[in-house]
Amino acid sequence: MRVVLALDKFKSTFTALQVNELIAEGIRAGNPKIEIIMRPMADGGDGTAALLAEAMGLEAMRVEVPDLLGRIIDTQIYWQNTRRVVIIDAAEILGISRAVGQKNVVQNATSVGLARLVQHALKLCPREIWIGIGGTFTADAGWGFAHAFGLEAFNESHELIAPKLENMAHIREMKIPGASGQLLKTKITAFCDVNAPATGAPVSLVSFLAQKGASKETFFDIEKSIVTFAQQLRAINSKVPHHTDAFTGCGGALCLGMSAVIPHFHMVQGAQMVAQMTALRSSVRKSNLVVCGEGCFDEQTFYGKAPQIVSQIALEEKVPVVGVFGRARFSPSSAIDIQIAQSKLNLNHAYVLFPDEKITSTFELMRHSRIKLFELGLDLARRIESKND
Repeated sequence: MRVVLALDKFKSTFTALQVNELIAEGIRAGNPKIEIIMRPMADGGDGTAALLAEAMGLEAMRVEVPDLLGRIIDTQIYWQNTRRVVIIDAAEILGISRAVGQKNVVQNATSVGLARLVQHALKLCPREIWIGIGGTFTADAGWGFAHAFGLEAFNESHELIAPKLENMAHIREMKIPGASGQLLKTKITAFCDVNAPATGAPVSLVSFLAQKGASKETFFDIEKSIVTFAQQLRAINSKVPHHTDAFTGCGGALCLGMSAVIPHFHMVQGAQMVAQMTALRSSVRKSNLVVCGEGCFDEQTFYGKAPQIVSQIALEEKVPVVGVFGRARFSPSSAIDIQIAQSKLNLNHAYVLFPDEKITSTFELMRHSRIKLFELGLDLARRIESKND
């Protein structure tokens, strides 16, 4: 019997590799004869670059850039000279870890630091740059990124204004210089963690504002500002996607500003690309069971998150698939419960580690999760053995 473990991270507790290994330990303890193939997953959010770097044999390089609040930090890019590809994560400099203990982060955060990271990458003369877009704590629609590449925005008094969400409503005029140098020669691809537009769908940018620290009272104004910003960008560059297009809601709508200043810019489903680069399908094809999952099972899971992509591949290859999730959270208005969600994701079974328990301590959450994931592996081994009999 052969099992493929293809789970994404459990955010704030375990990386994708750790989650897969904990389940694998339980399976081995339950039945050491079961062959385990680990294909840790990512979707364009935190950890995507590191996971792909491990799979592809990329070299890590340290650089200094400003974070989402302008503080200089050490971060890294991953580089492969033979293929001439660079992989970076937006979340490493724009993510929640950079916003801990700060107030009004969303209104003041800027994506300038991500542009500085890309500018460092361009010095390597790459053919391609892959950017994990998800997991940011920003909602500046990539204004800061575009600003670092020369976009200028002016208010009604024709004064240059700083690229922050709180200033977006004051933009009256924009200017974008032509691209030059290595930027003209490099294809830049955004690995988007969820198939969500900036506006116009059940899951859109607004769906992520609460987890970015924005108050519910500001949601409408933020969405309105970003819609106007997108329209202003499109007025001066027709290549900018419409705010209702797929992926434009990812990373606080980062792709809107990025597309305005990058000549060869593309948006893709991050989880699909990770599955392709890690040869997931060929592993699934030769297996008897596939295990997918992530930390939280919610409406966003159905919009191209890693479990959806893995379960779809398993379905196409006619291999049973089960899901493992830390928690399940569906809004009452969605009329979705765990049984409906399991069916919607084409799962043969869904495990939820903490369906009711309220654990607030990260230490306790990690301790309990470690035990539950190991026990889940034991249970999977028993199920596999009973079916094999």
